[in-house]
Amino acid sequence: MDKITFAIFNIRNELIKNFPKILLSKVLLPDSENVLLKDGKIVRRKMREADLLDVQTPDGNAIICYHTFIKRSTGAQYLLAFTKAHIYHWNSPNFDLKWTNHNIAVNTIAFNDNGANPDTITDSGSGFVTAGFVDGDKITISGSTSNDGDYTIDTVVAGTITLIATDELTTEIAGDNVTIVANCDNWEVVSYNDQIIATNGIDFVLTWDTTGVFEALDTVTGIEYDTGKYLTKCKHLKTYENYLILGYTYEDSKWYPQRMRWNAIGDEAEWITGTSGSTEVGKADFIKGFGLYRGYFIVFKEKSYFKYWLVASSYTFNGANISMTVGCQCSGSIVNDNKGRLYWYASDGTIKEMSVGTISQPIQTEIIDKIYQSSVDLIKSSFIDKTEETWWSIPFGNALNNKVVTLKEDEQGNRIWGQLDLAIPAFGSYRED
Repeated sequence: MDKITFAIFNIRNELIKNFPKILLSKVLLPDSENVLLKDGKIVRRKMREADLLDVQTPDGNAIICYHTFIKRSTGAQYLLAFTKAHIYHWNSPNFDLKWTNHNIAVNTIAFNDNGANPDTITDSGSGFVTAGFVDGDKITISGSTSNDGDYTIDTVVAGTITLIATDELTTEIAGDNVTIVANCDNWEVVSYNDQIIATNGIDFVLTWDTTGVFEALDTVTGIEYDTGKYLTKCKHLKTYENYLILGYTYEDSKWYPQRMRWNAIGDEAEWITGTSGSTEVGKADFIKGFGLYRGYFIVFKEKSYFKYWLVASSYTFNGANISMTVGCQCSGSIVNDNKGRLYWYASDGTIKEMSVGTISQPIQTEIIDKIYQSSVDLIKSSFIDKTEETWWSIPFGNALNNKVVTLKEDEQGNRIWGQLDLAIPAFGSYRED
């Protein structure tokens, strides 16, 4: 089609010669804050709604995950808020407690400053192992006279917790009603079979059907995947083709970082044994999260990623590697937009899209290269329907999620990057009636 040249006149019938030739999409730069391109216009960005902004969780911790659930059998809507230690149900105007990570609350706990040697916490009731504490747990102490705060366990036996060398205690005899609760860094949550399934990597895979509180999925001692053998933890989960798929599992008291395990189709209480119910994804690097792309189930690992699909055989799924040179750094960065495109923060320190590879070149040096690597697991992402943008909340220059990177496609298919100085540890959506 030939282009037609025409003149533009003002109200005085004078020829306008200073009409701008640059496209709006070129005017909107990555550092343009508080505005976005919408319907061919640059408009002011609508910021966060007031809902829940002034509501504090009972444990005083930040919400690190939201999950909105609509129960099919009743049509009722539920908002779940997850912190590092608890799960709460938003029951306006309050939060109702639905789960506490493994913990102990007794008056038999003493604290010991051991000088040059690592400090210790002792329990004359020898309840630490029974309560579920393990080496490496991050814990919060409350109720003590002088030792409330956050610590990390080096080793633990029934009556003694030994802290890492850099954690320090004040000597204190037993007597106070002390609570010690384990903390997690991440929650992954899905809706499945008209209930919520959640995992935090330190406790049982959990389920909640909107009555009572969260409970261990399958049995009170975990998921029985073979006679007398139990899966008690996993770090990642997702649903695919009516299967509940778990990754980086803890089975029969041992971690399997490359393992993916699934249930009998449509039944969260029935788990398949042998190769029909599990597979090892690759051989070396660990599973970092799951995604969906064009009908495939994508398994991201530290330095590789794979695709899986259903097959009509006893193996249930077949798989193939996509890349053995790049992987994913954070499960929270994995996100689909409204067109099904799959994005993630890759192991080479870039943002990638499955079909084209690296897409973060325009903001690589100024923003992406400055993501705080020791806190990279804090990255969270979401597709925002109202603005048709993909958002990543990142730790920028320090240990907090203090900046949001936005990605939008204009009418010509150009990718437009933006940034917002917002501290967002979790994304969620919820509307009260």
